[in-house]
Amino acid sequence: MQLDWRAISGPALTTATALTAFFVDRHIIAVPNPAPLFVCIVAFASSVSGIASGLVSAAIAVASSAMFFLNHRALPGYDMSDMARMMMLAATAAGTAVITGLLRQKWIEAFASEQEHHATSMRLAAALDKVDIVQGTLAKAFGVVGGYIASTAATIDFVRSCGSGFIFTTSLPPAIAAAALASVRHVSAHPDLRVRHQERAASLKRKLAVAGLPVMDSATHIVPVFVGDAALCKQASDLLLERHAIYVQPINYPTVARGTERLRLTPTPLHGDDEMARLVAALQDVWQTLGLGLRAAAE
Repeated sequence: MQLDWRAISGPALTTATALTAFFVDRHIIAVPNPAPLFVCIVAFASSVSGIASGLVSAAIAVASSAMFFLNHRALPGYDMSDMARMMMLAATAAGTAVITGLLRQKWIEAFASEQEHHATSMRLAAALDKVDIVQGTLAKAFGVVGGYIASTAATIDFVRSCGSGFIFTTSLPPAIAAAALASVRHVSAHPDLRVRHQERAASLKRKLAVAGLPVMDSATHIVPVFVGDAALCKQASDLLLERHAIYVQPINYPTVARGTERLRLTPTPLHGDDEMARLVAALQDVWQTLGLGLRAAAE
């Protein structure tokens, strides 16, 4: 917790409220215990500065309420009902501080992620003015086939007329072009699909790491699992299909360098946790069958 105005605002407001209540109760008019108000201040402190500030405010609130209980008793000391009320207040205030602080952290992380995505989009938009040709695929990302380039009319005409690999290429059939256009429009209109896609890929990477499987670093939705041997890589793919009815593509040389052979997993936005758990269990079975080593389970 950084010691700034946000961090001290909650404890300071709690203290000021307690002192004001004590003064009014003693010198002006009797007032009830301000415990409900204290809980509201605890929520405010956690939402502004985090859990630590909320817990400090909660401690001040409980101590102040305990003094109120004592001042309003005819006999000195506390009875069991007073102790029970103070324990309930302590649990309520601490729970409010923790829950509100956790929600605050979630909101901050979501906002930071949105800001990062926005900044990336802005950088890409600015960079497009400096790019001569944009190349894209209509296959993996959109579930069809083919690809495209986008540029000025003069550049496209130059490629069409002088590109040796393009001269004998035919255009996409109308049905494929229509399917690609529909897919692009659907993905553009549903940005939640991309968010879900990235979340599913990140979730699968975590599950594989926890299971001790050698998942490789990847910044995309493609999740590679290292094997390191071409023959074993093919056997692993075959066993997954034969034993578990799961098809996973083996990636060997020349797609990747020799000694870095791997299985390539490509989760989609529609893959659920149960399906991922089944895949992880199947991979563990194949790894044990082929004698491939498992890493220590990730914490």
